[in-house]
Amino acid sequence: MKIYLDNNLPYSVAAGFDPFHTVGHARDMGWQKLSNGELVTQASKHFDVILTVDKNMQFQTSLQGLNLRVIVLDSVSNRLDDLLPFVPQILNRMESLPAGTYTLLKQ
Repeated sequence: MKIYLDNNLPYSVAAGFDPFHTVGHARDMGWQKLSNGELVTQASKHFDVILTVDKNMQFQTSLQGLNLRVIVLDSVSNRLDDLLPFVPQILNRMESLPAGTYTLLKQ
């Protein structure tokens, strides 16, 4: 699966994924300043999953009709040490999530 790391996640989170996953970051794509609506539209053309800590995205942007899943990490911070423990959950769940959905993961 192709995973997009939102601008609010450190690039180093990508190290937690195995080489069978393609991981891109906002900086890779030049999407740091896109609004959530624009981001979702662009990401749906290139990625299967968005990872974010933005809990408001689901209230601002619809995924209806898009082949995209958004996983929201309910983390105490966006520091790497707080985010890496989510990686096993992400790997276990992301392929079974239906397209067009938001999923909140908690520790």
